[in-house]
Amino acid sequence: MKWIRANRLDVRDGEHQYECRVIGVPPGVADFEVALTIKAQDLPEHGQLNVRRQQVGNDFGDVVRGALSTKLPKLTKQQADKRVLILERRHMNLVPEQILGEIKKQAPSFPQLAAVDEIWILETIGFEAGGFFLFELNDDNDQHLATLTFHNGIWTSRSGRDGIPICNN
Repeated sequence: MKWIRANRLDVRDGEHQYECRVIGVPPGVADFEVALTIKAQDLPEHGQLNVRRQQVGNDFGDVVRGALSTKLPKLTKQQADKRVLILERRHMNLVPEQILGEIKKQAPSFPQLAAVDEIWILETIGFEAGGFFLFELNDDNDQHLATLTFHNGIWTSRSGRDGIPICNN
């Protein structure tokens, strides 16, 4: 954001790329450069700055493969009446259906998935900003079955198949 603040008035009209040095984010990680694609255009009477993030690479299949390779052996070697696989969703650009679709796509390579009874998606997008996270369960046809919502570590609500809240009693 410092780069944008410092250079916003000097960008050229049209779409251009600018190198931006990222310093100390996250802590302990070496500084690095990213290419910003900036599209500047005149607007009558006033200016406006919109910032959007676009994923450059698509390594989602590799991420899911890595998660399944790591989690499934640990989960399936445990003695249990019911095995629940929990996968974290931290980014807005993925919805649970995409995650579950990728798991289905990769299922032939992971026969251990047959031993998993439920797959829950843990959404942590709102955790850092407001202490919110939720668990979501869908069936094999991507139909919503249940949601459990938490705020600051306290269970606040649950809903069923139709999304209607279920009393916490």
